Amino acid sequence: MSPRRWADVADFSRNAVLEAVDIEHYSDDQTRAYLGYVARLASYVHHICGRPLTYEDVFTQAAVHNLFEFHVDAGARARGSRRSMLESVGRYLNPAGFPLDVEVRYGYEPPAGPYTQAEVRALHEWSRSQGDAGRNADARMILALGLGAGLRASEIMSTVGSHVTREGEAVIVLPRGYRNTGPRHTVVTADFEEDVLRRAEQVGQDGHLFRPDSENRTTSVLTTFMKRTHADRRIRPDTRRLRSTWIVDHILEGLPAAVIVEMAGLADLQHYRAWVQRAGAERASLYVERSRRLGQVHGLPPERKG
Repeated sequence: MSPRRWADVADFSRNAVLEAVDIEHYSDDQTRAYLGYVARLASYVHHICGRPLTYEDVFTQAAVHNLFEFHVDAGARARGSRRSMLESVGRYLNPAGFPLDVEVRYGYEPPAGPYTQAEVRALHEWSRSQGDAGRNADARMILALGLGAGLRASEIMSTVGSHVTREGEAVIVLPRGYRNTGPRHTVVTADFEEDVLRRAEQVGQDGHLFRPDSENRTTSVLTTFMKRTHADRRIRPDTRRLRSTWIVDHILEGLPAAVIVEMAGLADLQHYRAWVQRAGAERASLYVERSRRLGQVHGLPPERKG
């Protein structure tokens, strides 16, 4: 690794190893081995894949797989040992990135796990602590469009005032453009309705809700903004996790899968099947009485006992 690349990933790699590895119980050589391969993974994700240096981006099953599949020249035994090292670090720092039941393929990354309630509260605080009103407003829009409407990063960047509308009491966002798709109707959750409406009114029909003064509408603007924000305890939003939280919340609420995939712009919920199964198990008792009453749909009275 070149000195320049090492300089880019050095702090991130040291922090990851210090946090995930009990170095007091390892030799200097073992610690250096962990540091070397964490740095190599971080450099691959950051310099080759163009992703930010966050635990959620670097430590994923797909990233580790692709590094060893295409960029590590070593024997099978050495590759297996070093891959296990990285996976142990990754499972500690980003367990959502290593689902045990996901088959990893080149070019595929499993969806990032949803945020916990405590993390969501911390993200709300994050959006109010960016130093000035303008940056706070932009931070709030990341949450409003990601956590509140389930938009992708590219959709957050492209949404303008005319894409916001009302249907009765509901606030609707009409995201578009992902893989050249047309607009879809996405409901904004109640906690972000006023934020979205106020921002749309401020920027006007053609103004962008996030970073309205920026002419650059690529997702790199969004990534850079989040990377440079103030954050306590490393709480910064990841747009994939914001979107996943929105999707999982709707699954657990019991909305039909057809409604969720339409609002989210998905083909299906196969990557969220564990949450679908959990939602079904948690709500099973609620459906018992509804199932019993199905006979009444056909006008059949229940048989009297005795």
